Amino acid sequence: MTQFLLKSLYKTDHGHYDWRFNIDNLYHGYRDIMGWTAFGPYSGPTLFVKGQNSEYIQSEHRDTIVAQFPHSKAHMVAGTGHWLHAEKPAVVASVIERFLMPGER
Repeated sequence: MTQFLLKSLYKTDHGHYDWRFNIDNLYHGYRDIMGWTAFGPYSGPTLFVKGQNSEYIQSEHRDTIVAQFPHSKAHMVAGTGHWLHAEKPAVVASVIERFLMPGER
């Protein structure tokens, strides 16, 4: 996680440090970000990529996910947590690439 945070920090033209992401919006919109707002359903193809050790998508969410995304697929990346894209970037990129370009590999 430290690596992720350090990648999000940059030095300004004035020699100060600042965040690449919008801290103010994250702070004020946290409840909206962390909640689930149902819409749809969305009938297009959808991929959920989850770290094996992450608790963000749990089995009790399955029915809600399938109701909103009926043509969804899920892929679990072994040995990763919530930051799976930082822990195993090549694996995550490969999973997403196979989903976006089936039959190309």
